[in-house]
Amino acid sequence: MPPDEYLGPYKIGALIGRGGMGAVYAGEHAKTGEKCAVKLIAAHVSDDPRFRRRFDSEIRALKLLKHRNIVRIIGEGEDEEGRLFYSMELIDGETLQARIRRQKKLSWQSTVGIAIQIAAALKHAHDIGVTHRDLKPANLILTADDTVKLVDFGIPKVFGDDREQTQLGSVLGTPDYMAPEQAVGGPITPRTDLYALGSVMYAMLLGRAPFKGKNATDVIDALRRDRPVPLDLVNSALPEELTALVHQLLEKKPEDRPPTALSVINRLKAILAEPRHHETQTGKSSATNIGDRSDGETNLVDPVTTDSDDTREGFLPRGETPLSTATSPRSSETSRRYRVADEISTPGLATAVSRRDQTVESTTSGGESLDFPNQSNAPENGEVRRARFATVDLESPILGSPEHRSHPLLHGIAIAGMIAVLMAVGYLAFRMLQPLGPDASYQAAIESGEVAKLSSFLRRFPDDERANEIRDLQMELRVAATLRRFSAQDKIGIVELGPAELGFIAALKDRKTKPNESAERVGQWLNVFDGSAEAESAPVLAELLELARYQRDRLKTRSPQRIEDSRTAELLKEVRDIRLLSNKDEIRKKLTGIIETFGDLGWAEPAVEEARKRLQQL
Repeated sequence: MPPDEYLGPYKIGALIGRGGMGAVYAGEHAKTGEKCAVKLIAAHVSDDPRFRRRFDSEIRALKLLKHRNIVRIIGEGEDEEGRLFYSMELIDGETLQARIRRQKKLSWQSTVGIAIQIAAALKHAHDIGVTHRDLKPANLILTADDTVKLVDFGIPKVFGDDREQTQLGSVLGTPDYMAPEQAVGGPITPRTDLYALGSVMYAMLLGRAPFKGKNATDVIDALRRDRPVPLDLVNSALPEELTALVHQLLEKKPEDRPPTALSVINRLKAILAEPRHHETQTGKSSATNIGDRSDGETNLVDPVTTDSDDTREGFLPRGETPLSTATSPRSSETSRRYRVADEISTPGLATAVSRRDQTVESTTSGGESLDFPNQSNAPENGEVRRARFATVDLESPILGSPEHRSHPLLHGIAIAGMIAVLMAVGYLAFRMLQPLGPDASYQAAIESGEVAKLSSFLRRFPDDERANEIRDLQMELRVAATLRRFSAQDKIGIVELGPAELGFIAALKDRKTKPNESAERVGQWLNVFDGSAEAESAPVLAELLELARYQRDRLKTRSPQRIEDSRTAELLKEVRDIRLLSNKDEIRKKLTGIIETFGDLGWAEPAVEEARKRLQQL
């Protein structure tokens, strides 16, 4: 539409973006001078009765979204020509997609900070009963102070309102960040949004979406069938808890994901609060800033997301304009600002109203009637339709309409119930926060096999008689994890391994079946790399040297394992399970029984040797 034309009370300025569902313009309120973004729904869309019915319910839900991390809807209406439109905040900032493209990937601290804000916005929407269904970097705006603004609630589902919802089996959303159930047209739940949050976090940490393909069909097939490349294979410096959370968010089955956005927020805050994560960054402050990266890191840019229409419509980088033909007098101002024009790849927000004759007027939330300037909008046939524009009452509480109010007695019961639940939760939290004793902590560390829990045991009980066993297990897990990471990186070509890494893999290739030969190869590897000048400046090489020295000493005293016999593996498992018993006499009795029973059987030699070793440690 031409510049300086009016939509409701807004004087239209420069075009910000255009899509299949309509166009977004810079707007200015004729009386107050308030600047905003105005989305005009395309005529062929707004004339569809089904569209009007569906978005009548959706606009009601969107009026309830009042959160600092969600772009606020200001008002909605219909002009005298029957065109639907709505207005929203105009935000200075850049899209998360633009930042990822510019910086390749973000530090894990920045990723967690942004994710907490996204999850807070989702929690607010889910509490009201609205799902986003198209969460992606292009729909997230970062202001100058890194405040996140979530936009494009253009296709939400209002829980419980099934009168005119999108038909089951239809697919709405962007495939790159879409949950598997959404890709097949299945039911949409809050956990669908949480999957998308995991995809966005993955993109921030790695520089691309979890799955890619030549087209949308390939991407959908991949997200339904494949598992994403583990984050710790690409960057081993990422906190273990963070990679675990992201991959849990990306689980194929909704029930395997975190239950709520609040639980995600709590886990993210716990990651930031963990002291050891801050310790690992000492001396590396430059590498933790947004966009900074070490030479050992790899930047991956997904061509599917990089070249998508998301970056060409709706959100403009500073100094760019979407149309070379824009001649609005406000275009210079527009080029200096980032405009939030919610992504037009999905149907816009509108409300169904009846067309009326007579004069042009608008009703505000306070009941005030406004006359709109209307110099260019009069139909040629002389017929004048009645236009309508309504602002959202920002002072009214959420769900404050009469139909949502209940009897005071019910309020009292609800409050009492909430108090009881909070007391129960508080008690459980108190019990859970109590530190485990040495026996319980030992058992938890052994059962989990997690390096973090093993480290916690050693930090709290360094003088415990089982500390050496825990240290050995911790080192074995570190060696195994390092070998898995290097092998995966070499196989899929994400990172080009150097001579030290390739030599480390080769030296320990047969460490279980040929320990003496492996010990000799590790010693030769140490002759090459131990004491080199690079060891002090290269943390990866320093870690490999530590692991190699440990393996050299351990392998010299280890006998070959012949575990090709399934009986051997089963008996070894039995020996290792015995250590979980709390009664030392019972442990000693069982280990002695295994030694006496299987001591003369060749196939059982590895298990018998393991039993003797554990018996000596008691």
